Amino acid sequence: PYLLNGGPARPVRRLLGRKIELGKHNNAVVAMLAFAERRKDAASLMEAVEPLDLPRTAGAALAMAKGIAMQSDPVKAVPHFRLARLLAPGSLIDEGSLRREILLLFAQKQQREALVRTSHYLWRFGRSAYAEQLTEHISSSV
Repeated sequence: PYLLNGGPARPVRRLLGRKIELGKHNNAVVAMLAFAERRKDAASLMEAVEPLDLPRTAGAALAMAKGIAMQSDPVKAVPHFRLARLLAPGSLIDEGSLRREILLLFAQKQQREALVRTSHYLWRFGRSAYAEQLTEHISSSV
């Protein structure tokens, strides 16, 4: 989660450059690094890594990152956001994933589902700094 939560990529890049083996999570670290560096191959690298095979917090961060990387295909992205929410309830990952899911549902013209999710968001995260921004976006979408 270090990389996916805004941590600098350089220390991780150095570790990988020294050919330090990270065990069964090596592919996950490589994929997360690609995402943090905004590389074009990030989505394909993350596709090979299953968030449920990682520790819960790392899995949640990876699931959210996979959703972000696949936002151009909402049908693929939404399940990743939902998994991230399940793995990290009540966290910033939960909030961010729900917010992104809502925006994708509106973009797909799934108004009813988007409004249901919006009511969940406002009930759970209504005091968030992002709540006002989301409600402004929604009011312009409906």
